[in-house]
Amino acid sequence: MNLNFLMHCRRLLSITLIFASTLVPSAFAVDASALKPWIEAQGELKSLTGAFTQERKLKVLRKTLVAPGRFWYRAPNQFRWDIGEPVRSVAIQSAEIFTMIDVEKGKAEVNAGESETNRLTAYLQMSFPRDWNSFQRQFRVLSIERDGKALRVELEPLDPGSARGVRAVRFEIDAESNTTQAFVLDLKDGSEMRTSFSGVQRDVPVPRSVFDVSLEGLRVKGKGI
Repeated sequence: MNLNFLMHCRRLLSITLIFASTLVPSAFAVDASALKPWIEAQGELKSLTGAFTQERKLKVLRKTLVAPGRFWYRAPNQFRWDIGEPVRSVAIQSAEIFTMIDVEKGKAEVNAGESETNRLTAYLQMSFPRDWNSFQRQFRVLSIERDGKALRVELEPLDPGSARGVRAVRFEIDAESNTTQAFVLDLKDGSEMRTSFSGVQRDVPVPRSVFDVSLEGLRVKGKGI
């Protein structure tokens, strides 16, 4: 077997592999158009408020950690999440400022711009995708399952910052009302954080004061302020 023949075979193999690689993604591509009504409904939101239950399954613990809470949202970029009864921690995003308050320990962290801490707000905002084009830039759709009026969607985050430590993002959606029933983060360390929503009210008045933060009496640290 001469060298020219081997080189020719190698060249053919390379071309075949390149051609195959262009076919595989399209063969297994997921039609994400079923998500458009849900995203369009989110984009029309003016405000949202309700309750949630957060369940955290950690690889190092057998017991699931469960915490109730309440949330408030005002378009386009104001969030508040109170976790615990009584409230143990508060996460507030208002414009470009993200504040995390540990009520039990009497301390707070305030961050402006990009930071490790306010990556949490990126996860919170994932719960309310508002624009089809930005959704496609943010996620790759891995699977969509329909069970009656319920949609179960698994996504891969594409943004390197948001994707750090996250294997996949899952949504459970009521396709009849186009509302998010649950939001799940599957983490690469094998743990899981599930947030299930209840008593959600859409476009009700949410006072601006909900997003005001009092840091009086707290030990405060911050970046970029």
